Amino acid sequence: MDTEEDFPRSSQVTLTPLGEPQRRQGSAAQNDLVSALASVYKEKRSVKAGANVSRGQLPTIDNLGVGSLLLGSVAMVTTGGLRVHLPGGLSGFVRASDVFDLPVGAHQRVDSILAPSFSVGSHVIVAVMEAKNGFISLSMKPSVINKGLRIDSVTPGMLLPASVKSHEDHGIMLAFNFEDNNDMRGFLRYEDTASEVDVGSSQSDNVDGNGPAISTKVRGGKRSKITDSFRELPLHTTVYVTIDSVNIDRNMMLCRRPSNSDTPVSMDCSIPLLCVRPGLLLTGEITDVHYPASSLSGTAESRVNYGYDIKCLSELGAVVPALHSVVSYSQCRPASTQPTHLADSDIDDVKMHKRTKVKGREPPAEIAEKPSLGLEDDVVGRVIYVDHWQKTVYVSLLSHIVNWRGPKGHFHKILSNSRRTFAKVCRSIPGHGVIFSLCRLKTDDSLKEEPQMDTLKFDEEDIGFCYPSHMSDEGSGTPGSGRMPSATQLALTFTVGSVHQGVELEFDFFTRLMRLSMRKSLSKETLLSPFQLRGGVSVKGEITKVSTTGVTVRLSKLVHGKVALEHLTDVPLSQVPDRFYVGGTLKLRVLRFDHVHNVLLLTAKRVMRKDPSPLTAFGQLSVGKEFICYVSRVKRGDESHEGVDNGEVVAVRFYNDLRTTLDPSELNEAEKLSLDLRHGAVLRVVVTRLDPRRRSFYVTLSPEKMNTLKSLARAKQKRRRELRREACKKAFTNYVSSRKRRKAEA
Repeated sequence: MDTEEDFPRSSQVTLTPLGEPQRRQGSAAQNDLVSALASVYKEKRSVKAGANVSRGQLPTIDNLGVGSLLLGSVAMVTTGGLRVHLPGGLSGFVRASDVFDLPVGAHQRVDSILAPSFSVGSHVIVAVMEAKNGFISLSMKPSVINKGLRIDSVTPGMLLPASVKSHEDHGIMLAFNFEDNNDMRGFLRYEDTASEVDVGSSQSDNVDGNGPAISTKVRGGKRSKITDSFRELPLHTTVYVTIDSVNIDRNMMLCRRPSNSDTPVSMDCSIPLLCVRPGLLLTGEITDVHYPASSLSGTAESRVNYGYDIKCLSELGAVVPALHSVVSYSQCRPASTQPTHLADSDIDDVKMHKRTKVKGREPPAEIAEKPSLGLEDDVVGRVIYVDHWQKTVYVSLLSHIVNWRGPKGHFHKILSNSRRTFAKVCRSIPGHGVIFSLCRLKTDDSLKEEPQMDTLKFDEEDIGFCYPSHMSDEGSGTPGSGRMPSATQLALTFTVGSVHQGVELEFDFFTRLMRLSMRKSLSKETLLSPFQLRGGVSVKGEITKVSTTGVTVRLSKLVHGKVALEHLTDVPLSQVPDRFYVGGTLKLRVLRFDHVHNVLLLTAKRVMRKDPSPLTAFGQLSVGKEFICYVSRVKRGDESHEGVDNGEVVAVRFYNDLRTTLDPSELNEAEKLSLDLRHGAVLRVVVTRLDPRRRSFYVTLSPEKMNTLKSLARAKQKRRRELRREACKKAFTNYVSSRKRRKAEA
């Protein structure tokens, strides 16, 4: 008697090659019937205008459930973790301790394996741990993502996270950390694939993590081959693999890299909802098109959809959001200039377009203008959001999401907001936003004069997106009403082909679109993002809120920061002084951006504001140099667990992510000198030794050691100057002698 399966599924999985969404081929009568169904007024769509606009909307931070699984892209790599861009314009942070499943007793430092494993642009699968107070805490541990999975519920084609257990001769052994079977292993063969990328000034990554970044071609860049290999991954790092086959008897699964797996799961494959994970590549059939009720009376060609309902995985329903319902937005733009960079899925079309252009013929109709998707069309997408509690699944059709990006991500460069940006409307999605093609003015002459809209050249590879909340200033719709303009007013303003001046806010690494704002009040703002500010930069702000823990300061209309109670004055106080009130101004200096709590930290200490040489980068460190720091954490000896006295621990911070811990001998010296070691106290220290490999350093408080180290540093510096002077003198003497010798020979 056959054993019953806990999760019923089809006996055979059929995988079809990945390709563009294709319309089903049928008879003429069937095609006419499909066209009629696409344009017939249906009862389920006969709702009030704007009532069902939210059908294709992704969850916001207010309704994002704890335990939800999402697909995201790494936007920033820091020593403390990863900042991830999520669907719906959300951002979250993964602490370094929540990235890997480290075994008990592992001696590896988390920050040492974080940087080699991920880079900006990499796709990751995350689970929501907490969502409140404006920030989202995430986890990437395979044990958290794979929670609830069993070996008999794994189907070929699923994309799962795993931990690197060991490097073998021909591949990597993986651990999936299933609850019912911790011995389940996977094997991934070594496959070194080289991909051509642009190498130029964009190759310098944003190491300090203090600025948004964009992927763009650099002028004068060269084509170079870069090997993206799993051989370089350290042990216990998190990787993403596609299941190729499952052997239950041997507790072994053969895996492949997602970038090399282009076979989506067919619609006949039955995977339970509890086993669906983000990143799953699947085939679906469109069962409903989301139209706004105001457009149902128009023709089918004039309608603009804002998403689809699809049937996939054997009658499992999923939603395609409005922003993700297009394969490539380059197909939706008005014809202006020839595109230079397109998605991988459009390369063949571009080549054919170039061939037809050379011969003087127009490109075929299916290349010049592809028809929009309709009912019963087959699409290929990737799951981006799964909420098992609400039983909802969201799928994206965007080509760069369907084509998986591996650990190396893509090159980028720091974004500059010092240029004027003009945007042409390419597509308006009712209730969701507007798609633009961008034109940036980069010369000083074009910035001074008001440009003519007819002369603007819009770049085909720069696409922007503006959310409804940033399409107009508050209260600009009706004078004195204090309300936002209606959807009808916005639709009349942002018609297809119209040009508007906007402001670039941030590059969204998940959708690969530039987030824009059309608010006129932001056109003269120079500070639009907290990531434009580096640690150590001096700023001015206005107090907007006073609380028992400190004050909140407004630096611009979009950027706010917090000054903690211990950073209001040079000496830490127990309460906020009366001279700090709402509406007052403060001179401040940026400490760092706290990614965990999503807040910009500032200091008002006069000693730190007047410091001429703040320590902001590891490269500034050298033995004998003196810096100013502050006490960031104090742990008394009686605070240890189980009554064990581990001694007092005092940690000091500088700017950005630079910090260190004082040695016990330094604490004794501070006690003799009666130094203030309270939380927030300012200290002057001198660097005693460096460890560049671990990026760590040590400091001293002792005046005698400080004077000795500074004198030695001055002596070394003097000796280096003398050596440089002697080398320059020798080089000049040789040069003069060579000239005299050549003149004599002539």
